[in-house]
Amino acid sequence: NPNTPIKRVRVCIDGHSEPYGSYSEGCAQYIRATHTIRAEAQKKNFWGTWIYGDYNPSFSVSSAWGYYYKNYSCDPYITYGCGLYDCEHYNDAGTDSPYSYSYPTVNNVYLNLLPTRNWSGTFWFSTAFWSGGYVSATIDGESFYWTW
Repeated sequence: NPNTPIKRVRVCIDGHSEPYGSYSEGCAQYIRATHTIRAEAQKKNFWGTWIYGDYNPSFSVSSAWGYYYKNYSCDPYITYGCGLYDCEHYNDAGTDSPYSYSYPTVNNVYLNLLPTRNWSGTFWFSTAFWSGGYVSATIDGESFYWTW
């Protein structure tokens, strides 16, 4: 079909966190957090199947965000684990935010940004991670923008 596009691009973000390891409701020893930007560029091959091949457009992205969580570090009655009193900790992602970069060619890239990692500490977590910010991206002239 001559009206069918032969190239496509996509940018998406993935952000979530969840407790793992030893935990109960409102008390987790570990938190797994993900904050990822993905950019894809594909084209159709001879048989009409989308593939990552020699279509490698330029990609630029800028983003700024912060994240916060709660743990039991302010509880005066404990030195390890969970307690009765939790407190909020805010982080602006340090030197990682704001993030801005241009890539001359991409076709399937994952950018793992803070707080992506497995978190643990002496004081256990009472909540998962929350974050807020924006992502602005352009791939092959097509723009994408999100706030959360």
